[in-house]
Amino acid sequence: MTYGWAILVIVIILAVLFYIGVLNPKNTYASTCVFAPGVSCYTFKLMSGNGDLLLNVGQATGKGMLVTGISCSSNDTYAANNFTTLSSNITINPGENAWLIGRDSNNSYSCKDAAGYSISGTAAEIGERYKGRICIRYNELEHGAIGAERVVCGDVNARLEPPEGAASPTESPSATATPMCCFDTLGLICIGTVPPEPCNIPNQQVTPCAACPPSPTPTPTPCPGAGETELTACGTPIPSFGNYVLCSDLTTTGTCLTFASGSAGSSLDCKGHSITKSGGGPSNGIVLNANNLAVSNCFVTKFRRGIDVEGSACTLTGNTATLNNDGIYVGSGVSSVTLTDNTACNNVAPSTDISCASCDGSCGSYTGSGNKCDTISPACGALACPTTCASPTPTPTPTPTPTPTPTPTPTPGPCPSGGGAILACPCTITTYGIYTLGGPLGPYTGDCITITSTGSSSTLNCGGKSITGTGTGAGIYLNGASSVTIDGCTVESFENGIYLNSATYNQLQGNTANSNSDRGISLLFDSDGNTLTGNTANSNTMIGISIVGSDYNIVTDGNTATGNRYGIYLSGAYHNNIAGSTASSNSLYGIYDDIGGGAGNTITNNIACNNPTNDIYCTLPEPGGGGNTCSNLWCSGVTCSPCPG
Repeated sequence: MTYGWAILVIVIILAVLFYIGVLNPKNTYASTCVFAPGVSCYTFKLMSGNGDLLLNVGQATGKGMLVTGISCSSNDTYAANNFTTLSSNITINPGENAWLIGRDSNNSYSCKDAAGYSISGTAAEIGERYKGRICIRYNELEHGAIGAERVVCGDVNARLEPPEGAASPTESPSATATPMCCFDTLGLICIGTVPPEPCNIPNQQVTPCAACPPSPTPTPTPCPGAGETELTACGTPIPSFGNYVLCSDLTTTGTCLTFASGSAGSSLDCKGHSITKSGGGPSNGIVLNANNLAVSNCFVTKFRRGIDVEGSACTLTGNTATLNNDGIYVGSGVSSVTLTDNTACNNVAPSTDISCASCDGSCGSYTGSGNKCDTISPACGALACPTTCASPTPTPTPTPTPTPTPTPTPTPGPCPSGGGAILACPCTITTYGIYTLGGPLGPYTGDCITITSTGSSSTLNCGGKSITGTGTGAGIYLNGASSVTIDGCTVESFENGIYLNSATYNQLQGNTANSNSDRGISLLFDSDGNTLTGNTANSNTMIGISIVGSDYNIVTDGNTATGNRYGIYLSGAYHNNIAGSTASSNSLYGIYDDIGGGAGNTITNNIACNNPTNDIYCTLPEPGGGGNTCSNLWCSGVTCSPCPG
């Protein structure tokens, strides 16, 4: 009898524990959110009702992240291919975290089921489990430039919790409830108040905030450190041995850092800082004229040669060389060069992301691994780039799923936000999105479509529709924008058809800019690194394609400029590549370059015929350019076959 009563008491206790939730299987394990290495769920919560998400993400990828889109679904394929564009793009710097969804982010989002619908019914009740995948769309940020678009995904296994501000059904609201925080038991710091979301990082636990020690002020790593010598300016050769570092970015109009022969055995660690050329004649970023030198973590841009290796037994590690003529250059007679984990991309001269002067019997001693580039000269021997600059993201194999509820189409304008059809001028684009034209625009007086820096990485696809002006302003105006694609637009009767002002790394392709009162396509004031492909700029009053005060641009593959005063015009412009384009039947010049003199502009494989003053003209000799077709040439260093007839 005694045993019977004991068993009955145990059963009653177990029933009570189960009733109050202690033994409920839904509550026996914590919510988890795990991304790929380098990205972490700093804080997250999935709420009952319809799966509203709270998400704070941290990152340590080494580059900034500009987050533009979010997706969450219990179907992995749906999550990886169906993004919702954020109302407000979020920037996360390396080593930091930020709210992407909820709180101060100005963004909201709810996770979807396998078919793409918001979760509902019993599946959306408090305590239910949701297992799925969260994907984040972002652009890399490096030295202020917006880079490649990436996607990172993570797995989420979460217990649905009450919406923020709602009391748990098993708890009574209390005005005297103790504030709770996430306490990092490894770093010994408090993360901040957390109710009602849990602490999701493994080494954190919920602790009363009053018991948390104050967060320590991080001690910055000193620069220069012990035994290091800081280089604070360009121009003065480095004569002797030392462990040199950069603690800030450097800018110059000439050669920046030259290691003289007496500096053998030295090292240079730029610690991620940049070395940039701003104007001036041809010069080099880092020149190694000694043996046994080690250069690491440098960002070198806009030079004739980014890193020029003239000494043997040198090592380059983790450097980036972009928008130079030669990214990394190895001189004649140099041996035992090692390149590891360097990036040499978007350098202007042909086949010179990584260039070697000649083998000289030493090619076998060139070694490297983990480098990234598109072009490397054959003389570099064993050096190789296993990764290209634009390696495509694998396309996931689609899995048939029921048709999901479509993502709401952005409300038409005249000027939509976050993508959609532009219906009228003027329209200023200030947020990322994919934009189209709802129909022909104009005639309009002034600037019709303006894309600002906050609209960077957007796409404007006109689909051949026209934008017409009345002789003033610009049809399409990129004002400080980067990484924008302008495709298939016909712009006419403005002062400037397509106008770039301090706009970098943009793509102009398949556009027509005819019959404008000044210039068809105009790149002005440090509009660097842009690519123009297959555009037409005819019958403009002054210039078809104009590049002024702008460097490292590529005008290639089928651009046409005819019937203008100047076809293609360069002034104060360095290291531009004019190739495979046609500049014929203009009233003065076909291709006109008023700098030349080793400025690094290359003029190759163009057709410039029937231009009365000169088909190709340079004020000073150019460093090179062949394969052109022209008859009236005034440009030393450039060669032409005669025009037919």
